[in-house]
Amino acid sequence: MSRAFHTVRRDVLLEVLHSFLDACDLRIVQMLLTNTWLESRVRGAPLEKFSTNIGVPEGDSLSTVLFIFYLEAALKELRQALPVRPLSDGGLPLNIGYADDVGFISHSEAYLRELETIAPTILGKWHLNINASKTEYAEVSRKPDRTDEVWRSVKKLALC
Repeated sequence: MSRAFHTVRRDVLLEVLHSFLDACDLRIVQMLLTNTWLESRVRGAPLEKFSTNIGVPEGDSLSTVLFIFYLEAALKELRQALPVRPLSDGGLPLNIGYADDVGFISHSEAYLRELETIAPTILGKWHLNINASKTEYAEVSRKPDRTDEVWRSVKKLALC
């Protein structure tokens, strides 16, 4: 994802949280996300502050958790829109993630290519964008010579 924390739609996030938080906890999150201000800096000098109503602040532990809930809701919608996985993928998780990086796993390159065409539309509704410069495919397999195993140098596997 690209600039993912900054694109979170707070109204949608609150809807997601409403499905499992009680009213008191939801009010606390609302208070933390309302009346927020950003301040840009140029060469260390602060510019004028401005109000923001999108995104979750980076740098605190709660924002990371809020983003993970938001991302998981978006990925759930993506999973529902995908075609049936190949039988060869039985037992494999569809995706792995860390913060705003998501990798998709399949034995079928065709399935991953189809996922790659569907994902931008679904994730775009959540204001999440796939960073094409980070997208890479890697086949994990044993070769006679370990230097031929390209996957060993890949930072993330598959679509990220």
